Amino acid sequence: MFKEKVIVITGGSSGVGKDLAFLLTGLGAHVALIARDEKKLKSAQNLPLRCIRQRCGP
Repeated sequence: MFKEKVIVITGGSSGVGKDLAFLLTGLGAHVALIARDEKKLKSAQNLPLRCIRQRCGP
């Protein structure tokens, strides 16, 4: 359903936005995150893809 779709998530550096980004990436979506906290946003970006697919979290 989300394969090859581009999804923009605001508030993607933590909480529900971050979890949603991981879930959608695991479902094949291309996710763009927007957030106020650059440090947290970079942390979300650096989580290995294998963790996203296995839901191992940060």
